[in-house]
Amino acid sequence: MQPPRKATLAVLTCLVVFVVVALATNVHLTEFLMSNKTTVEVGVGFGAALAIAISWSVNKSILWAMLHGFLSWIYVVYYAVTR
Repeated sequence: MQPPRKATLAVLTCLVVFVVVALATNVHLTEFLMSNKTTVEVGVGFGAALAIAISWSVNKSILWAMLHGFLSWIYVVYYAVTR
């Protein structure tokens, strides 16, 4: 019997990682649905991070980056339309 190829090992590794993440997510989701707690998350969303990155690359100014991060997707759409 021949040893498994690298591609086969990579596919099996990805499959195992996917199953573990799916099971962990399912457990977390079940715990969340069964609890009566309200969760509020605070953080920077993808739109704000994208707006900050675009603003910094264009203006090289922290103040403009902060303002554009606050505007988030509005600035991203504006930048996409004007470029």
